[in-house]
Amino acid sequence: MKHLKEMFLTLQSLIVAFIISMIKTGEKSGYWVVTDQDENDNRFLVFDRTSFDFIGAFRCQSVQNTDGITISQTPFGQFPTGLFFAVHNDGGVGAVNLQTIKQNIRLQ
Repeated sequence: MKHLKEMFLTLQSLIVAFIISMIKTGEKSGYWVVTDQDENDNRFLVFDRTSFDFIGAFRCQSVQNTDGITISQTPFGQFPTGLFFAVHNDGGVGAVNLQTIKQNIRLQ
């Protein structure tokens, strides 16, 4: 995983090339969520907040070619841990239950 950390640190200087949001699990702990933008295979990559180790990836089926993401960890309605939102091709927004993401890639 050392190579992924080096890659992530290198890419920090190219921040305009991808979009980052954070899932906080504590004052100094959590996960970075980075969009891997593609018109045909848009994925969201998850890295540990402090070590930058790659944790996993997920997709939002209704989203392609995204250029914006955000995470709300505010509980509301049927989403007790919040929602992940991603812009779809500059024309709409997709949403994923944050609890589903956490369960699927085994986040704390």
